[in-house]
Amino acid sequence: MILRNKWYMIDIHSHILSGVDDGAKNFERSVDMLDMAVADGITTLFATPHYSKTLPAVLENTFNRLQPLAAERGITLIKGSEIDYVHLVDTRPLITLGNSNFVLIDMRQPFLEMSCENVLDSVQRDKYRIIIAHPERLFMERDLKSVKRLAEIDCVFQLNASSVVGAHGTGAQKMAFKIIEAGFAHYIGSDAHGKQRGFYLSAAREIITKKYGKPVAELLFEENARQLLQNQDPFRVVVKARKWYHFFR
Repeated sequence: MILRNKWYMIDIHSHILSGVDDGAKNFERSVDMLDMAVADGITTLFATPHYSKTLPAVLENTFNRLQPLAAERGITLIKGSEIDYVHLVDTRPLITLGNSNFVLIDMRQPFLEMSCENVLDSVQRDKYRIIIAHPERLFMERDLKSVKRLAEIDCVFQLNASSVVGAHGTGAQKMAFKIIEAGFAHYIGSDAHGKQRGFYLSAAREIITKKYGKPVAELLFEENARQLLQNQDPFRVVVKARKWYHFFR
């Protein structure tokens, strides 16, 4: 029997579906990832394969095959996608996270140009809400101003748990903390791809709780994801000073 972690957590970013991207290589690996998720205390898991032109044709069947096994393990599996920025110009409709208006976007490029802002604006005009995936891996510390600019045009952000625990090096870890302290972090997801790129949510939550307190951890790992499930904007977390936190819509 696999025992759950003590926490209830919602993971909005994973590559658990098999044969559709660089995540789980086969169905057995997908099932292994389900067991990993259970052990990490995850009770709701978004399957967000990288978008490709062929994904819509196979997503439904691939998702439906895994969903019953997730349910057997007490995990609610939710369909979504991680969409590369390059697809935003000529792709509609976009695959959203569950039944929400939120789309998970991988910017790829660690910089901003006017054309980029125009593309993101066109996505928002089409009534989508933008979540930028793992900005701590895209932008160096000196580019926190770029994260700020994305926030100013109404984007929200999902950090990787693996970055928080230092699995991508001290640079990404420090940048993750900078983003949290600047008030730009809204969700922490796994971006799990398999055993070599696991979930890390429990370990990341321990670090965030110790560093910023339990209320901040609850927002980043639970409450804002619950908001997403209701198609509502996340709460903003502003760290004013050590042990003192203010929360805003």
